[in-house]
Formats: sequence, C-alpha cells, structure tokens
Amino acid sequence: MEEREIALRALNDITEKKLFASFVLDKTFEKYSFLDKRGRAFVTRLVEGTLERMIFLDYAINGVSKTPTVSMDSCILNILRLGAYQIFFMDKVPEHSAVNESVELAKKMNKKSLSGFVNGVLRSLVRKKDGIKFPDKKKNPAGYISAKYSFPKWMVKKIIKTYGKEDTEKMLSAMLEDKPLSLRVNTLKTDAESLRATFESMGMTCKKSTLASDVLILEDAGNLTDTKEFKDGLFYIQDVSSAAASEYYNIKSGMKVLDVCSSPGGKSICAYLLMNGEGSIISRDVSEDKIRRIKENTERLGLSGITAMVWDATRFNEEDAEKYDLVIADLPCSGLGVMGRKTDIKYHVSKESVEELITLQRKILSVVNKYVRSGGYLIYSTCTLNAEENEENAKWIEENLPFYKEDEKLFVPGMSEEYCDGFYVARFKKW
Repeated sequence: MEEREIALRALNDITEKKLFASFVLDKTFEKYSFLDKRGRAFVTRLVEGTLERMIFLDYAINGVSKTPTVSMDSCILNILRLGAYQIFFMDKVPEHSAVNESVELAKKMNKKSLSGFVNGVLRSLVRKKDGIKFPDKKKNPAGYISAKYSFPKWMVKKIIKTYGKEDTEKMLSAMLEDKPLSLRVNTLKTDAESLRATFESMGMTCKKSTLASDVLILEDAGNLTDTKEFKDGLFYIQDVSSAAASEYYNIKSGMKVLDVCSSPGGKSICAYLLMNGEGSIISRDVSEDKIRRIKENTERLGLSGITAMVWDATRFNEEDAEKYDLVIADLPCSGLGVMGRKTDIKYHVSKESVEELITLQRKILSVVNKYVRSGGYLIYSTCTLNAEENEENAKWIEENLPFYKEDEKLFVPGMSEEYCDGFYVARFKKW
C-alpha cells in the first residue's frame, strides 16, 4: 500500500471516529510494519501536518470549491486536505505530484466519479495559493487568526479576551513553528555540561536552556530514545516550560511530597532531582496504565525514592491527611498550551468540556489540599492558556481553601527566545 493511501486511511480514522492522532498512528505503524524510517516519517508528516493546518486548509478549499467542505464526502475532503497540505507546506513535493497522486487516491478509494472534482479543486489551489484572502484583520480579528493559524474561532476569541489580539497572534503563530527537543538532565547520574558535550560529539546542536536549570535544548536530534544515554537514564525528555515550572515549587531536600495526577511522571522526576534525591515522593494516577508509564520512567532514571500507585484524586484518603510538606496538583486541563506539540487537541476541546474540566479541577483541589501539613505547600499547575483554568482557579483556591498564594508564573509560546509550551504554575502556602 502506498504511503499517501496509508496516511489517508489514518486521517479518515482520526476525523470520522474522533480518535487521537498519536493512537491512530501507533496502530497504523503496527499494521503497516513494512514501512521504513523514511516512509513512517512521510506518513507522520502528512497526517500531523494536515491536522495542524486543517482549519486553514478547509478555508483555502472553500475559497476555490463550489461545494463547501461541510457538504463534501468525508473521504474526498480528506484527500483534498492531504493534497492541499502538500501544495502549501511541503516544498519538496512537486505541485503536479500532489495533484496527480490525490486524483489517484480518489480512484483507489472507489471515488472515481469524484476524481475530476479533486483534480479541479487542487489545480485551482495551485494557481491561487499565494493569494488566499483572509477575513479582515481589523474588523474580524478572531476570524483572521482562526483561518490563518488554524485554530477554532471560539478558542481564538477566548484567548483574545485574556491576552489581546496581538499577543494571541504571536502565541498561535509560534505554535506552528518547528519545535526543538528539550530534556531534563538526570543530575543524580551526570551534569548538564557533560551531557551537552556528549551530544555535540555525536554531531547534534545542543545548548543549555535559559529558562530552566539542568535543561538542554537540541536541534534536529533525531530519535534520542535509541541512544545509550537514554537507556542509561541520563535524561528525561520534557518541555522547557514544564521543567522551568518545577523551579517555582520552592522544594527542599528531605521533603515528603505527593504528586496527585502524576503520569507520565515529569513533575515527580523534577521534584526528586531538585531535592538531590534526598526525600520521598508518592506519585499517583487513576489507572494501572498511567502508573506503568511512571514506573518505566523512574526505573530507567534510577530514581528509587519515587513510589507510584493507583489512586483516584477525587477520593479522599484519610491516612494522608496533613501528611505532606508539598502536594503537586498538575491537574487534567484543556491542554490549550500544548497545541503546538499535540496537533489535534484543538479539535477535541469544546466550550462545554472546558467547563466540565474546571468543575473537576476544583473537585480535586477540594480533596487534595487536605493532604498538606500546616505551613506546607500546594502546587497548582496546568498546561493551558485558559485564564478560567489558571488565574481564576488560583483565586478560587485563596477564597475557598486555607491557603495564600506565594508565587505564580505563566509560560507563553512566542514570548521568549526559546520555544516553550503554554504552562501555568502557582505556589500556595497553607495557613
């Protein structure tokens, strides 16, 4: 089976069955195991790139098609999206190949009667691709940003309300840029300078982060999980903002820490390393699968002071009452801050789901705050840009729980020289 057909079948599953791209791609590569490294990379780029730019692609298609995208056969629409993505964003793919291969795809999918339609739409896009007319930026800023940067209009309006038009455009534009790989150095086994030198000796471009200590930024690193350094547990792959947020924990050696929604373990790992391995951390999450991921990471890194166990954070455990110096509540959220890396989040989030998440966040906070000892700390964090889940929840904590806010930090894409995800962290001290 040809790579474009494999990509189309994956995209059909994602859009028609409302599945996450990472899940579908994993299953796709299990099924089509004959694909070599180049083939897998091409399929991944096509699927993830098309999803990332799908709102823009639909806008462009609607600009040249007499049949609106909402009325199209779903398979034909995805063929057009894949073809349009190649035309607009894949410079190494000749435009005539993008058109011709899309026409052939229509025939392979038993849509021969619509192959001429596919040909006509894509040829029109080739002719007009440099003249896309977006909504008026001044009169309709949300429509302009939504179409140009490919984010749902309701979401853009919400972000504009908090950050303004200019910063919203900067943030969403930054999310479409290529993202470097960042990693937290396991300082119990090595140090940042030694690991940086090792990567550079392997031909990689590597530098220290200016936003977080003991974090390295790598360009064009390839698959680091195949390296001896990864297998030896010398580092943990983690976004800069997530790593930097942990430095607001005010953590000290010897602390007793509880991480209530911890999978895949990044916050616990950061906390343990910041304690220099002197202290204890209980890492909990709601399922065996999530706990397995935490154990895999902590065991590879050799962090014996982290204990992972299944527990639903909405359930109170009497045995833990006022037991911990620090409770980390990095809670389920809308994920609007990580849309640059998880391209399909924006299609799974809705206004209604955000409201449900806020209710869940406050339900969890009402329980887990009771685990903090007098004078201890509660950390509340999310990976979203939504003020209702961030600053407004922080205000809710101060108004409803026996804590006062000592510090908070919001990391925003496009606002520093280093790319970072959108991330919010607030530290509270118990009265």
